[in-house]
Amino acid sequence: LKTDKEMEVDEYDYFTINEIFNGNKTKGFPGLLPLMNKYLDSVEIDASVRSVLTKYTDLIRDRASGKLFTTAKWMREFVTNHPSYNHDSVVTQDLSLIHIPSP
Repeated sequence: LKTDKEMEVDEYDYFTINEIFNGNKTKGFPGLLPLMNKYLDSVEIDASVRSVLTKYTDLIRDRASGKLFTTAKWMREFVTNHPSYNHDSVVTQDLSLIHIPSP
């Protein structure tokens, strides 16, 4: 039998969003997306539907890993790197009215 302390260690662990979605081999957690893909591989699913699902899972995987910026991250990068931003936490009206192209 495990002691209370040993059971406590097994009850939870800390994971990043990337680890939750994409897994962590060191911690023995496969990740939600690999589990979902394994499930989808085991069921009969139309190739066109699977293709669409793969695009969505790729998007989620890349966002979770940081490979693809979220909209908020992209906007922060845009503002902090803009020449009219003074790095004083103030987004002036002229900067906020700039048309921001899609990423």
